[in-house]
Amino acid sequence: MVGQIEVALTRNLPILTAPALNTLTRTTEWYSKALLSLQGEVVRFTSARIESDVALGRSLVNCRSWTDAAKLQQDWVSTLYDYIDETNRLIRLATGLEGRLVGIAREQGEVGLEAASEMARSSGERRRRTMKEASARRPRRRAS
Repeated sequence: MVGQIEVALTRNLPILTAPALNTLTRTTEWYSKALLSLQGEVVRFTSARIESDVALGRSLVNCRSWTDAAKLQQDWVSTLYDYIDETNRLIRLATGLEGRLVGIAREQGEVGLEAASEMARSSGERRRRTMKEASARRPRRRAS
């Protein structure tokens, strides 16, 4: 039964051959891992920022003067550089992902080209076979 389904798929949808499905599977797996790594980085940064903000809140509660509170707030503002560092980190991750994506796209292009060539070849063979069968069924003209 499975073999019949594979034959039917290959005949009707030749682009869904084993190499194409393999590439699709690898690409999907890669996208999942890439998005999880980006998500993990964003969660890590957000958690660190929340901890820092909670610590600031606790420190502000314990301040004895406005001067102490202003000093803490000035120190906290300097942590805005953390956002710049995080942006740079995410850019580096995205750049690395882009490079890998180009490699996968190149692989997919090669697989797609092979599948398209196979499709064209089999289509041409079917067309020739159909024309040959049609001409064999056609009555021949008699020479006058």
